Amino acid sequence: MSDERQKRRLTSLSWIVSIEDGVLIVPGDRMKKEIAEVQNTPDARLSLAPLENPKTHRQMRTFHGCIVPQVQTYYMEMEGVYKSLDRVKHELKDQFLQKQKRYWDDGSPVIIKITHPTKPGVSMDWHFEELPSLASLSIDQARSFIDHIIDYFHQQYSYPIVIDPALADPKFQD
Repeated sequence: MSDERQKRRLTSLSWIVSIEDGVLIVPGDRMKKEIAEVQNTPDARLSLAPLENPKTHRQMRTFHGCIVPQVQTYYMEMEGVYKSLDRVKHELKDQFLQKQKRYWDDGSPVIIKITHPTKPGVSMDWHFEELPSLASLSIDQARSFIDHIIDYFHQQYSYPIVIDPALADPKFQD
């Protein structure tokens, strides 16, 4: 990337924070690391969002450290197919979370052109949809997401997913 394009690129960093007894509580280690990574970027936007019933770090440790690797193992052992952890995560989100329509900052829909599936050369405008970020899930949504995955693999394939705290992803600290 050219230096000029690098200079114009806006970097966005965001964190979920809380206020307790008038004191702002922030994810300090993560903030320090991310700020250090963009310290030479001329334009950066820092966003702080209030803590509003977000998913817990325990849920994310469980999902990334226990569930995703076990689903990956299932595909390798039972179906003989290797899928990367990122692909497994994406497929689980695609299967168990509802896509959300995307909007610009001004509230207008993000419209993309797609080719008609049966008519070559014909395109249509489509309101862009994307999978939600796991970071945007509430505690109840994350619980439901995890429970649906566990139930699905247990009932459909008789494949038990074991939740072992020792396997939890240490990246997500309380």
